[in-house]
Amino acid sequence: MSTIKTNFPLDTPIASQNKFKEVRVTRKTSRTPLKALEQECEEIQLLQLYEAEIKEKDEHIRLLEQEVERISSTMKQLEHKHSPQAGLTLNTGEEDDYFKDEILSTVIAALQDHLKRRTRTNSRKEHIISSIIENNPCSNIRETHSQKIKEHLRGYREMNRQIRKTLEEVGFSLNSEGRHWKITYQNDERYTYTLPKTGSDYRGGLNAAADISNIIF
Repeated sequence: MSTIKTNFPLDTPIASQNKFKEVRVTRKTSRTPLKALEQECEEIQLLQLYEAEIKEKDEHIRLLEQEVERISSTMKQLEHKHSPQAGLTLNTGEEDDYFKDEILSTVIAALQDHLKRRTRTNSRKEHIISSIIENNPCSNIRETHSQKIKEHLRGYREMNRQIRKTLEEVGFSLNSEGRHWKITYQNDERYTYTLPKTGSDYRGGLNAAADISNIIF
């Protein structure tokens, strides 16, 4: 039970005392809802501040995640560029190299031909193919062998020791069959050519060299 202090003389009339008490009690009790409202406002403000802080932290986390993703993507691109195969793997199936860089040089030659004949200038295709060609150097054994065959079959009249040696160095085996020589590349029956034992004219040897090169190169 609360006690209300009165600040009036003892000789004050009873009616005035009661009226004064009523005013004091009314003023005191009227403060309670106001304090409750103030407290509620403070709680709302604190909640709003908390929500704003959470929102700010969530946005910061989102930005950090984006940065992590960007860095990861950059690292993958760098690894891709500096990997031994540069991200490109070719399955050659049942085919193996018959000489150093044979398959690679075949692919590069095909890309060079396509780049020259069927690629639009300054197109994405041109840039990709050019980059592959520039970044995949290979031996020139294909051109060396082709030129060697051409030189030694020029003016061909008959099979002599030098021509036989050249064909064997390139990878051919020779078998005599009647009036012709059957030459087989790397003992693979898919790549054979019939060379007459006696040449007819000057152009005959060059035509044979071109045919042989087209078969194996």
